[in-house]
Amino acid sequence: MAPGTAVGSAPADPVNDPFLARARGRTPYGPRAETRAHPYGLTRRERVVLELLAAGNRDADIAAALGIRPKTASNHVGAILAKLGVHNRTQAAAYAHIRQSNP
Repeated sequence: MAPGTAVGSAPADPVNDPFLARARGRTPYGPRAETRAHPYGLTRRERVVLELLAAGNRDADIAAALGIRPKTASNHVGAILAKLGVHNRTQAAAYAHIRQSNP
C-alpha cells in the first residue's frame, strides 16, 4: 500500500475525477453545454468537419485542413452521419446548406 493511502481507498484518478473536473470548470460527465445545445448533438469539431464536408472536401482534405489524420476525419464524418441520421455525405452536406440558409 502506498504511504498516505487509507485502507480501502483507491488512488485519485486525475483524468476522471469528478471533483477535479468541476474545479477545472467542466461538467464531470456528459457532453459540454455547447454540444447539448445543438439540435443533433454535434460537437464543435464535428460542426467544423461538417462545414468542410459541405464544401465538397474529401476526408484527406478535411484532415489536412484540421491537422489530423485522415482516419480521424473519417471517424468524425461517420459520427456526423450517425447523429444526423443520414446515409451519406451528400445528405449531410444538404443538411449543412439548409442549416446555413435557415439558422
